[in-house]
Amino acid sequence: MLLMDFDNFKAINDSLGHSAGDQVLIVAGQRLRASVRPDDTVARLGGDEFAVLLQHLPGPQQALEAADRLLRALEPVVAVQGLEWQVRASLGIALHDRVEDGQPLNGETLLRNADVALYHAKAHRRGRAQVFDDAMHRTVVDRLELEGELRVAIAEDALEVWYQPVIDLENGHLRAFEALVRWRHPTRGLLPPKTFIPLAEDTGLIVPLDRWMLRAAAREIAGWAPAPGRPPPRWASTSRRPSCTCPTWATRSGACWKTRGWRRNS
Repeated sequence: MLLMDFDNFKAINDSLGHSAGDQVLIVAGQRLRASVRPDDTVARLGGDEFAVLLQHLPGPQQALEAADRLLRALEPVVAVQGLEWQVRASLGIALHDRVEDGQPLNGETLLRNADVALYHAKAHRRGRAQVFDDAMHRTVVDRLELEGELRVAIAEDALEVWYQPVIDLENGHLRAFEALVRWRHPTRGLLPPKTFIPLAEDTGLIVPLDRWMLRAAAREIAGWAPAPGRPPPRWASTSRRPSCTCPTWATRSGACWKTRGWRRNS
């Protein structure tokens, strides 16, 4: 089983419209059909996703060779509305000779495995084919578990705020600081930001995570005693782009800090 979707199809739909996208899909489907044997099956599953069922392949190498033929068949440009587009695709491959729990794979599991392999192909380098293996499935399951746990951690205040000061070297005074999020996972220990920040960005959890950070840092800092004779330090937002593009982000963050007497760093 080969599962394919196009890497640049959204750009075609967004720029030329869905009718142009449909024309590209028709041409692509014809090219795929012409690149397989009479006994093989090419089917469009929906959107820009195609499945190709290849019969009686000896092994993974032959599946990779077939995938390479399909990718090369898509390389010639497609003329649409006076413009030329090159369709690029990624492929996930799942083999039917594998077993799960001692039983041959059924169609649903085969399609799931191909989808997991496709996800890995797109995540690592688009425009290529990837054969499924068990480590990929474990990675996907682990990612889903971590996403659910992060969602709970945000809702239950199970994260930590760490502060990184900015010191004036001339007088040793605190000039500003950054508030950084850390996650002390109950079973995995202290997780570095690279473990969960990209996950939060990919899943949309970055917005509630940033809101949690803003409230938690403001709540903690409100209890700090100001240094005698010196103004409060400035604060700087280091929020990731998904939150910064939220229409209410600047207003919400500024109001939160202003009520506590802190100044935003300009």
